[in-house]
Amino acid sequence: MQRSIQLSIFAVLALILVSSVSALTFDFRVKAINDTVFIDEQAVFLITVFNQDTSPATFEIVPDPINWVSTVDPQLLEIPSFGSRNAFIYAKPKSTLQPGSHAIPIKVTETEQEKSVTKNVPVYLKALDGSGRYMPSVALGMDVPEKIDPRYHVKVSIYLRNRNQLNITSLDMKIASDGLFEKQFTRSLDPLMEDREEYIFELDDLQAPGIYTVVVEITSLGKSISKVEKTFEIIGYTLPKEDVQITRGIFKTITTYTISNTGNAPLDYTITIPDKILQGMFGTYGGTYLQAPAHERVNGERVLAWHPTILSQGTETVIVTHNYQLAVAIIVFIIIVLITYLSTRSPISLVKEAKEELHEGQHVVKVRVLIRNRSNKPRYKINVKDRVPPLAVVIKRAHIGTLQPTSVRPDRKQGTILTWELDVLEPHEERLVAYIIQTRLKVLGGFTLRPAKVSFQYGSREKQARSNTVIVRHQ
Repeated sequence: MQRSIQLSIFAVLALILVSSVSALTFDFRVKAINDTVFIDEQAVFLITVFNQDTSPATFEIVPDPINWVSTVDPQLLEIPSFGSRNAFIYAKPKSTLQPGSHAIPIKVTETEQEKSVTKNVPVYLKALDGSGRYMPSVALGMDVPEKIDPRYHVKVSIYLRNRNQLNITSLDMKIASDGLFEKQFTRSLDPLMEDREEYIFELDDLQAPGIYTVVVEITSLGKSISKVEKTFEIIGYTLPKEDVQITRGIFKTITTYTISNTGNAPLDYTITIPDKILQGMFGTYGGTYLQAPAHERVNGERVLAWHPTILSQGTETVIVTHNYQLAVAIIVFIIIVLITYLSTRSPISLVKEAKEELHEGQHVVKVRVLIRNRSNKPRYKINVKDRVPPLAVVIKRAHIGTLQPTSVRPDRKQGTILTWELDVLEPHEERLVAYIIQTRLKVLGGFTLRPAKVSFQYGSREKQARSNTVIVRHQ
């Protein structure tokens, strides 16, 4: 029974609490602007009141009147439905307030329904030193550009504000950034003095790109008073320099491309040359950049392209060699051989051919020798001789349109010797001699006819030439 009564009471209290919470149609938020002060300074807060009701309302802001002397600007806020407004609270501690952590109760009341909400805002009251003097308290701020080109100087802006009546005669300041630059010096700061100064630092032009931190710290009498730090970015830049040297030799060209990067960041570079078939056949490529060129198209034209990445202060070379010396040497050799052949060959040529056929019911061999003057000059005293082997006999010595042999002379060792004599053979003139032979006995497989020979007058001397050898095979 007693447990039921306790549960009922708890439920009623919870319902009352929920009802009271749900009945609130506003709220507020406090942001500290200055919440650390000495006894003669004032704390500053920004308060934002939110009207969550469907109707406009007026709100009154009342800070703690007991330990703090406060003013609110403005103290009354007229806020539309579902709107918000801001006000500033200035609170100065009373002389009876001891140093340390405190809380300022701030009460906001909706004037028409007299509903209110109170929140405590923390404040720290700084102490004076043992002699009753102020302890050093300096507000410190710093500005530095977000992005810095190392080729130009860095400008660091320092803001100082002495928060109290203490005359600081020795304020040590240190400005440092990750080994890039550093400056230490001592200065003074009068009571309640505000000061802003700029300090210029030079950087290494080749400082690597990246994120760096600059730290400013102030100390007095060996004790740190304040410290701030900010980050900045050193940007990367590239400075490409291309040098092209062309060395020309006999049917050989060497082009050297030297690319240098004097910037502080890697450089992606492209070298292109026309992609021509002849140059491609006789081109070789070398240098410090060893990758083979890529076949690409630029503005519709075929090119060979190299894409080296050059590090900071680095250099890459591409050497293009077009060497036609071997090709020219081969062509010259062919020309020399051709000229030598044409100059040394006989101006009169003999072409001999033989064919087996039927003649008067018997198998015979018809032999023809074509005499040709290949030169542009007439040739004189031409004597053609051909030999028939002993195993064959000449049965017919001439044909229509061919020359009659001047003599037919049997020879016991060489067989039969046929001779034709011509007084002259005009330039490019051809003459044909022919005869028919028959073998005395049946020859298995065939037999060979030796080359015919020609002799003629060549200037002041006599020159000779021979025809080809003919193999006659029985059909």
